[in-house]
This record gives sequence, structure tokens and C-alpha cells, in this order.
Amino acid sequence: MTALTSVALMTCVDEPEELDESTTTAAGTPQAPDFTETVLVSGLSQITSIAWATDGSNTLFVAEKTGKLRVVRSGALQSVDVASVAVFTNSECGLIGLVVDPAYATNKFVYVFATVSSTVQRIIRFTIATDTAGNLVGSSPTQIGPDLPTRGVNHDGGGIAIGPDGNLYFGVGNLGNGNNVGGAGTSGEFTSLASKIGRMTLGGQAVATNPYYNAADGLSARDYIWARGFRNPFGLRFHPTTGALWLTEVGDQWEQIFLVTRDSDQAWPLENNQSTTNGKLIPKLAYQTNVSTFGGSLTRGIFYNATQFPSAYRGNLFFADYNSGKIMRSVMANGGNDIASTTVFVTGVTNAVDVSVGPDGALYYANISGTVHKLRYTGQATQSIVVSASSLTVNEAASGTVTVKLAAAPASDVTVAVSRTSGTTDVTPSPTTLTFTPSSWSTARTVTVSAADDADLIDEGATIALAAPGLTTQRVVVTARDNDRPAGAPRATITQPRNGDTVSGTTAELYGDGTDTAGTVKAEFYVDGVLKSTDTNTAGHYHYGSDHLRWDTTLLGNGPHTLRMTVYDADGLTGSHEVSVVVNNGPFKQDAGTNGIISVDVEHFHGNVAQGGHAWSADGTAGASGSALRSTPNTGRNN
Repeated sequence: MTALTSVALMTCVDEPEELDESTTTAAGTPQAPDFTETVLVSGLSQITSIAWATDGSNTLFVAEKTGKLRVVRSGALQSVDVASVAVFTNSECGLIGLVVDPAYATNKFVYVFATVSSTVQRIIRFTIATDTAGNLVGSSPTQIGPDLPTRGVNHDGGGIAIGPDGNLYFGVGNLGNGNNVGGAGTSGEFTSLASKIGRMTLGGQAVATNPYYNAADGLSARDYIWARGFRNPFGLRFHPTTGALWLTEVGDQWEQIFLVTRDSDQAWPLENNQSTTNGKLIPKLAYQTNVSTFGGSLTRGIFYNATQFPSAYRGNLFFADYNSGKIMRSVMANGGNDIASTTVFVTGVTNAVDVSVGPDGALYYANISGTVHKLRYTGQATQSIVVSASSLTVNEAASGTVTVKLAAAPASDVTVAVSRTSGTTDVTPSPTTLTFTPSSWSTARTVTVSAADDADLIDEGATIALAAPGLTTQRVVVTARDNDRPAGAPRATITQPRNGDTVSGTTAELYGDGTDTAGTVKAEFYVDGVLKSTDTNTAGHYHYGSDHLRWDTTLLGNGPHTLRMTVYDADGLTGSHEVSVVVNNGPFKQDAGTNGIISVDVEHFHGNVAQGGHAWSADGTAGASGSALRSTPNTGRNN
């Protein structure tokens, strides 16, 4: 393939036509009703990546291919550059990746992925400060990690993300069509960071639990390898609930989306993999380049984790295609580990390169010609509380943030109560009330969620509720990540149910995942501290009863219960995740072995109910459980 113009990105076998930068990008067209697109900002140049500050400040950082880091503050483009990196811009090289530190509220760190010469790429960290004129500026540029390879052409990678483990993940491509440096079966497969996803600490050190780490022979590229065999890993995103790493990758003849695990191998260039039997990574979605209606150059995506869209959109993956100018919507399955269906969501976004979710819950997407678009759901008939995230992971002895606003202007002041309603008491929100006025309803307010340090070794769940009279209560499910776990211990994640969920019936779901450097071999499921089920496999996905729909909640009393999943790795180390749920199977339960006698849970009895041949109602007299019930035989029924 011939080299592209300096504005072309991530191209496939069939390249996009050269972009005329003088052309004004047309607005996109949402394909679903009740969605409205507007332009957030235009006038930028060659956008490659966008990322929101994580402090709720309504601050959007923008990377430009030519080396400029720009910022949009409350919808206005700051005229002064945040920073500028001297970059090599041939073909797909340049400033091509961007991520904001989850702890930005306290450390003000922003990381960029830059091609600094025809042979070297680097990840550079800036500390964001405010100058005397009030502008945000990048200070203290610091290289993080080793020099990364490039040949100054295409397939440089550029993917960059910070995982729930607090480490930085980065992707480097095969350094150009036909080069296949570091790919499967090449001399650099285990010695080069080309064709790899790497992992390092936020300070740039290789992580000791990387699959090929060996400090005894001296640190080298091999020590940073986390997964391998990738053609061009441009888009890296972590799932907000499962914590799994997803890759959107431009393929050869096929555009592909992968769920990437430690030491996994896509096996490029030996495989363009669809096999289910060879042990290589299988794409969760693949569409044929420039043949599929989705397009022909998959760039980046984002999982929707806010509440401005209807609940059916929560957890969906939205991704962009550069060639088609479309934004796609993938509905997830299997607890967020698979893609069930994919449809075109927005058309007409010329040369789309990145997608993100803003603190207001809207979907934002950018194209290389310099425009950032904003997509809002406008079908709400009534007022609602809008939260920037419905799930949040916080390390112990640390904090995270969500932002809150209203969907529409209220007639009078609205006070939103913020409280922990279930789960560990180590999680606390601040402030505990937010007041929105008819003039401040659209200004996002920040809620800080803190997790206290504790002595156990368990990742614990909690639920933060945001409630106001007459409005639907919104929940933020929080996972407090333990900071005392032994080095190399596995992580357990209960995917279903989530903390604070209400469960019922004889076929409820209870399952989750185990992740570990050595692989997990089994999971134990505890209910209220009692071992109830063990699932043994090495796939890392575990179920109560070893399959879906095997948990009988009718064996439990109505009310709150604690669930814990403990996973074991091959070295005997364990990791646990604990959540609280509410069982609600109604007030009546048929007792086994009692000739049809009906038990009545008085505490959870509400109203008049016909059951067991009787009409039951509260008679108003006090009893040990709070009230008594009176039964009246139902006419025409066998009592």
C-alpha cells in the first residue's frame, strides 16, 4: 500500500480518499428517534483523540495529529494550546493517542502517545496547571516507559488506556503494511514491542506480573509485553463493569473488535482469525472492509455508562468508522463479555476518529477535520436526574467522581439527596445534597465517592443513590478495589447481580469472571458467608451451579443478603468480590414437607393478597414481626 497523506488515519487495504481539509464537515444524522446532534466545537485541526477530564469540570482534551494538545472548557475552545509536542507526521504518525488519569482531580495528569521521530514513539505525561491568564497549560513533560518502535509510516498503534488495576496499557502496530515487525512467527515476536499491547505502571515501570517479565535478565521490551500479534491496536477501552480490555482494530479485509486478555495472541500476520479451535483471539465483532454497511476503517469506541440515554443504551459499545463516517451501536450480551447485535447509529460523520461520553451523559464524537459533535437524547417527557456514570471503580484509600445535573429546567429548586443505600459502609459520597435551581439545572455538579482503607482482602460493592421527590432515583454501583491483596493474586468480578439489585425466583443469575496472571481455575460462591456452589474451569468465567439460571433465591428469606465470589489461580492465590442484594419473592412461600402450609413473611407483606385458598390482609394488631394477618376463605376455593 502506498503512503497516505498526512491527514489519513488507520487505513485498511482500501484506503480512504485524500481528505480536503478545506471542506466543512456536515452534521451527522442520528438513525434512532428522539436523538439530536449538535456541534460542540469546530475549528480544530486533524483531531486524532478526545478525552474528558475525570474531575467533573466539563473539560475536554483534544489531541491534534500535528502535535498540539488542545482543550475545550464548558463548550468553548481555549485559544492557547495546552501543550505542543514536536512530532514526526508522515503517514499515520504524529500525536495519535490521549488518556486522562482517573485521579486527575488530585494529580492533574494527562498522557499522550506521540511519534517523535521516524524511528521512535513515546508516551509523555503532562501535569495540567493554570497560568496567570486562567488558561490550562501542560507543565513538566515526562516520558513514561521505554521508547516505542516505529518506521515512520503507517500502523503505529496509538491505543492508550488506564486499567482498573491502575496500570497504563498501550498499543503499537506492525510498523507498516508488509513490515509485520514483532508479529506472530517473526523474529521480534517476543523481543519487540511492535504488534503488541504493553502494560506498565503509571510511572513507566514494567509490571512484574506481565507474562514475560523477568528482572533477572535485565529489563527489555519483552518485560512490557501484555498481549501480542496485533496488526494496529489503535483503540483501547476498558469495560466499566467487567474491567476487561477491549480493542477496536483496523484489520486486513476485516475490521475487528476483540476482548483482550493477558498473554492472548491475535496471531497476525499468520491469522486473520475466525477459528474457535486454535487458541487464538477470536473477534467479538468482524465486518468486511469497505463491503459491510458499517464501513472499512474502524477507529475508536466507548462504552456508554451514563444515564442521559434511556436504560436500554446503558453498557452499549459505540464505535466509529473512518471510511464510512458512521457511528455504530453494539448491544452487549453475557454480562458485557460478548456483542449480541450491532446497528448503524449515526451517519454523516465524515472521517470519524474517536468517541467519548461527557460528564453530561451525552455522546461525543470527533472527526479528523476538526469538529467535535454532541449527541443528546431529547425524548424525555418528564424531568430526570442525569448522572455521568452508572458504575464507578474506586481504589481503597482513594476516591473517584461522578457528575450530576437535571435533564430540564425545573419550575422551582430541586434538591437531590446523595446517599449510600447498600453495600460496604467503607464507601461514602460527598456532598450528601445537591440543589439545582431554574437557572443552574444544567450545570454539572461533582459528587466525590471515597473508599476507606480496611483490613480485609475483598473487593466490596456499594450503591450510591441520587434521589429527589417525584423523580426516578438513579444508582451508581461502586466497586471498592482492595489495596492489600498479595502480589499476583487474582481479581474476582461478580457481573450479575450488581450491588443493590433486587433478585427473585428459582432461576436467578449469579455469575462473574476471574482474571489473573497465571489463569484462574475455579470459583466459589458464598451466600451470607456460607459456601453454596463451586464452578471449576480454566476459562475464567464462572456461574453459580456451573451454568446460567441455577440460583434458587426462594431458599432465602426476603430482605438483604451478601454474595461473595472467590476465585483461585493456578498458584493457589485467591481474590474475592462481595456485593449486597435484596431478595424479594413476595410475602408467601410454600414450605416443603408441611402438607401445603403457607409461610407468610409479615415484614414484607403489602396489601391484600389471595394465596393458599385464603384472602390475607393486615388486621392492624401488633405482633412479634410488627403486625398480624387475618385470613378469610376465598369463596369457591378448596380450603
